[in-house]
Amino acid sequence: MFFTSVGIIWGFKKPLTYFSFESINSVSYTNILRNTFNLNVAVPDPADSAKTQEIEFGMLDQTDYAGIDDYIKIHGLQDASMAEQRRAKKLNINPPAETEPGAGASVDADGNGETELEKAQRLLEEEEDEDEEDYDPGSEGESEGSGTSDEEDDEEGNEGEYPQDEEEDEEGYEEEV
Repeated sequence: MFFTSVGIIWGFKKPLTYFSFESINSVSYTNILRNTFNLNVAVPDPADSAKTQEIEFGMLDQTDYAGIDDYIKIHGLQDASMAEQRRAKKLNINPPAETEPGAGASVDADGNGETELEKAQRLLEEEEDEDEEDYDPGSEGESEGSGTSDEEDDEEGNEGEYPQDEEEDEEGYEEEV
């Protein structure tokens, strides 16, 4: 890409392309990354002069950005990088909440005048009430599992210690000394 005093010449591959300043509607930068960026040149469409055709020159080295930007500013080319058509589209995923005068919060779809925060608080309290209804205070501290306790070991005189001499080990086999 050659930036001359009368226009821009693209001479990387055939066909060579020449853009005079009079034919350039706007220039914009896209896909600006750490090492590269793309330069878009908008020119009138040869088939229909009412429409514009945008030619993109990609993977330009980021070290050339300052020189290209100065060239565009010096020659008075319109920088359309921040044009409305290049801006991110608003998808209206979270539409603005409609508020009542003086309420300061949105009203839910049921129309009962309850805000989203109040509705969430009410649902949380209802859930806690259900949990409290299921609670059985008589079962606290009781174990329903099976197994031996330390009391059985105390009766044997081992006081919760493992057998050491000629007693049965964990698998029920008798050890020999």
